[in-house]
Amino acid sequence: MKMKKQSARSILSLLLVLLLTVSFFPLYASADTDTEGSGASSVTDTLGPSGTYPDCPDEPTSESDVSSGSDSSGGDTVDTPEPEDEPGRIQAGYAFAGKDSLTVDVGGKYPLSTKTFGSATLSAVTGYREGGMSGYVSLDNTLFTKREQLSLGFWTKFSLESARSKGTLLRVNGKDGESINLGFTTQGKTVSLRLTVNDGKREVSCNYDVTEILTAEEAWSHFAFTYRKATDSVSQLVLYVNGKFIAASQTTSFVDLSQMKASSVALQGVVADELYITNFALESAKISSMMNQPIATFYATEQKEIEGGGSSGDSGSETPGGDEKPPVTALVYPWAGYFFEGSYNAGADSGSSNISAMVDNDCVRIDSANLVEKFGHGIVRREGNAPAYYLKMDSRLVQAQNSFSFACWVFRSGDSKANEECLLELGGSEGILRFAPYAVGADGVSVAYVEYTDSRGNIQHGMIPSNASSAATGAWVHYTLTVAYNGAITVYVNGVASAVFASGVSPAALNYEDCRVVTGASSSDPTRTVIDEVYFAPQVLSAAEVRKIHYYGLQRYTTEVLPDPGSGGGGVGPGVLAPDDTDISEDAYNKIGAIANGFIGTTFDDRVAVGRDWNNSADATVTGERLTTGISSYALSMDGSSSFLRYPMGILDGVTSFTVSLSYSWAGTTSATTRSQRLFDFSRKASSVSEPTAYIYLETGLGFGGLKFGMSDGINSTFLTYDYNETNTWTRVTVTVANGMATLYVNDQAVDSVATNVSVSSICPNFCYVGRSGVKGDPLFKGAVDEIYISNTALSENEVGKWMKGISAAINGEDLNEDDGWSTMIIVIIVVAVLLVIGVVVTVVLMITKREKKPKAEIPPMPSPRPGMNNASEPVLGPRSARRARMEAEGAESEATMKFRKVKDDTAVSVPDPSATTEFRKVTPDEPAEGETAVFRKIDTDNSDSTK
Repeated sequence: MKMKKQSARSILSLLLVLLLTVSFFPLYASADTDTEGSGASSVTDTLGPSGTYPDCPDEPTSESDVSSGSDSSGGDTVDTPEPEDEPGRIQAGYAFAGKDSLTVDVGGKYPLSTKTFGSATLSAVTGYREGGMSGYVSLDNTLFTKREQLSLGFWTKFSLESARSKGTLLRVNGKDGESINLGFTTQGKTVSLRLTVNDGKREVSCNYDVTEILTAEEAWSHFAFTYRKATDSVSQLVLYVNGKFIAASQTTSFVDLSQMKASSVALQGVVADELYITNFALESAKISSMMNQPIATFYATEQKEIEGGGSSGDSGSETPGGDEKPPVTALVYPWAGYFFEGSYNAGADSGSSNISAMVDNDCVRIDSANLVEKFGHGIVRREGNAPAYYLKMDSRLVQAQNSFSFACWVFRSGDSKANEECLLELGGSEGILRFAPYAVGADGVSVAYVEYTDSRGNIQHGMIPSNASSAATGAWVHYTLTVAYNGAITVYVNGVASAVFASGVSPAALNYEDCRVVTGASSSDPTRTVIDEVYFAPQVLSAAEVRKIHYYGLQRYTTEVLPDPGSGGGGVGPGVLAPDDTDISEDAYNKIGAIANGFIGTTFDDRVAVGRDWNNSADATVTGERLTTGISSYALSMDGSSSFLRYPMGILDGVTSFTVSLSYSWAGTTSATTRSQRLFDFSRKASSVSEPTAYIYLETGLGFGGLKFGMSDGINSTFLTYDYNETNTWTRVTVTVANGMATLYVNDQAVDSVATNVSVSSICPNFCYVGRSGVKGDPLFKGAVDEIYISNTALSENEVGKWMKGISAAINGEDLNEDDGWSTMIIVIIVVAVLLVIGVVVTVVLMITKREKKPKAEIPPMPSPRPGMNNASEPVLGPRSARRARMEAEGAESEATMKFRKVKDDTAVSVPDPSATTEFRKVTPDEPAEGETAVFRKIDTDNSDSTK
């Protein structure tokens, strides 16, 4: 009996565990699926044996591949003399200038040694600047032994496809399990550059998604990293790509290489150029300088600082680990503009970065309507005062930037003598840059100049031609200064390039810590200087863009799509549209015409090919590509100034019905312009600057008026409107046209519908934009778009809701509402089923247990009937009862359950049994059986009852 009880309990426990596992498995699987495509740039790798990474085909794996030291796959280590630890700052540089100098250190102290693995011999190739190398090389172990700081950078050449198949780029092995690994890791379609450091006890890593940086073609990229042990519990890894800080380890992480004894160091079969190594953690500006200069030049500059007693630039300390400034990270921003219109915050940034300018107390706002031309408000110094500077800018606008542009309108009144006022002055520990486009000498002759002074006092001075600044007084003059990554400086006056200089120094290397607009004013100079529309951008403006800023003004330039006003400096006149570089590119757009082929679906989830069609009908071309978080994965971010998407012509040619549907998040209006941003615009026109003759568009409104859909075949027009102005909210908008009816949907609700006589088949748009208007000069859309659906048929009202969650979900039958309902229903069904099964199992087990506990009633054997007797007091036995009687007479056991039938209360019991708790007697079938429950009649085992 006890074994049966344990067996029942075991069965019950097993069933419960099994049911719970099965019921929760769909929930677990769903949660696991949701993590895919989250957009996180961090990729976690699983280390293989000895700390190597799996699937790295370029690492040597056989004994024949091993040179001195240990092989990079974690093989046996050959004892080598321990490298001598050199004190102070050391460095090594390799230019790979020719086949005879592939292993030569610029400083002559740390030559490379070659490693040959099969056919991968060291060879000279065309480098980033001149020569380069391809193959395996071993580096001097001394450079990596017992390091509290370390920097390494080099140029290398990869395509996206070759990076996928490449594992390790650089590998350092220590004698006690330490390692440094720089290489590529791949997860799905994402390729990341990953730096991992292991001190034998702890491992720290940082990585960066380079999928968007690498292209389909082999191209050069600059990779660099630094390691710094700050304290006995804090260290940091920093990763740089193309001279910019892009990733760092957590500040709470710690890995210690101060005791590492390097046994082997190698570049693992790569194409490389301009390799540099030092035992000092360089700052961001130095990394940029390393990238932008020939390695021999950079090495010589650093050597002067080492010999001069400084460990690096502005650290001021020879001992690594001393008091250094933290690495400078370049500020990422699209542009910053200052109009000085606000009375309480005159220095507010009109861009998206909110980088405020600090307006000095000696500056006052002035209404420029009192001047020759009206530009709104500007700022001017107070009369009779000589401030140190008028406007102080945030230094991050130029600090650590590989290139930048500065533009400003200036009005100077009266004659000026002996004035060397600077329009822009940048200062830092590495040098000073002054831009004085209207400086004059004591004789009143122009001495306009650009001047660069390095940290040692060396001056480079360039004059701006006098004819370029002859109108510097009594009128508004527009000045622009651009500084390129290689130190090239261009000066524009009124939109015309007037002077070019070559400083030879990247602006990032100068580490500017101070940025001032209008400095050096003299109290003896009676001239008032007013400035307006100050503009900064972290890139070099083209000549066409400079002309636009000058001609249209900063506000229109930063909020609208504008034509190039021409190269003459004065524009081509009001209302005359001249194509700019973007227009020329648009007009030359020769992507093969396409048809919708059922539908076109653009999701932006394929980061390798942004704009690819989900249905393989027609891919889109994206300008100003930048991704953000979408409704399910990624979306296309549009900055309102340069980003838009274009589909090939032909996608809606000859159609009689169509659907355009997309999700969008609108950032709102970008200026006080009276023109609305268009979410999409499919127009037919002769050129990019021509007016459309037919169109299909949807615009967002201006914060009032709401959505507006317009459609015209050139003769007839139809419009739909809806008062909807939500910003920073994902909204699904759909337009369908079929059978003479046009309908506008917001999310899954029809909000407006009207009959139309527009001939849809004759529109045939050839400029098909998302995020850009077909009308030249209209502002671009600012916000994000996702899950674009274009079809040559019209969705029904019931079908529109299926696209709320996106294209893939709709095609796979995962309607948003239905999906949510089914998911809930499935969960409810599973829970109810589990509860029912558990209930049944518990009931069965309880019945079994109760039956085991309850003793069986002993039934006295029935007397065998005597032959020939027919007792009137006993009922006549039927065939089944007779058979049972015979079995009992023969000694057979009956396992039938005893059953009783209730009889009347007044029925006497002929043979009372005082030992029984309840009295029973066998009654005749014709006796009534009604009354209390205390008296029963036993019925036959086969459930027969002759009284029925």
